Amino acid sequence: MNPYLLGFFVGAFFAILLITLILYAIAFKWQTSYAKSLTLNGASFAIAATISAFGMADGGPLNFKSAPVYLLAQAVVLGLDFYRIQRKFNRQRV
Repeated sequence: MNPYLLGFFVGAFFAILLITLILYAIAFKWQTSYAKSLTLNGASFAIAATISAFGMADGGPLNFKSAPVYLLAQAVVLGLDFYRIQRKFNRQRV
């Protein structure tokens, strides 16, 4: 992995994280669940990948070549989200 890809991944991670947190703020009344997490993370990926495709289009058609990087960043955010939900459920049982 070269420094360019590492920087691209870090930027994608923070963009995905920000979009996901904004969506969580909008959907705060939903009960915390894995379904909520999957829905909001899926919407976050769709938004971020589309914005990236517009940015990389450079005057031409949409360019989704960066989508795998955003998908990897979204998987990391989803994993952290599932970990947070699992910890919350474990605390409620004890």
